[in-house]
Amino acid sequence: MKKDFSNILDGRRQIVKGRSRGIGSAGFLGKTFGVAITVIMLCGFCGSIFMGWMIKSGLDEMAEKEIVKKELVQLKESLKAEKEELLAKGNLELVASGMGLFPVSSSQVKHF
Repeated sequence: MKKDFSNILDGRRQIVKGRSRGIGSAGFLGKTFGVAITVIMLCGFCGSIFMGWMIKSGLDEMAEKEIVKKELVQLKESLKAEKEELLAKGNLELVASGMGLFPVSSSQVKHF
């Protein structure tokens, strides 16, 4: 005959203790995935900080180059104006006459 043990627990749950498994296949796999995810998140965090720093330094360098470009454009404009002033016909004749030069006559020009 079967013995009934239902009245012994009085409505409480029975706690069954078993042998601990240590690092079993499921525990090892879970820990491995946990470590891998943590490492990947750290790499992503460090990578985003590095990329932010590289973008900031690139923008700083671009701003410096823009300043140099503006200075060079101003220098180019001033050199163009100076060149036009030096190449002006009246100015050339004035400088040439100051050096002792004179315009050629038509008899001095030879056509070959």
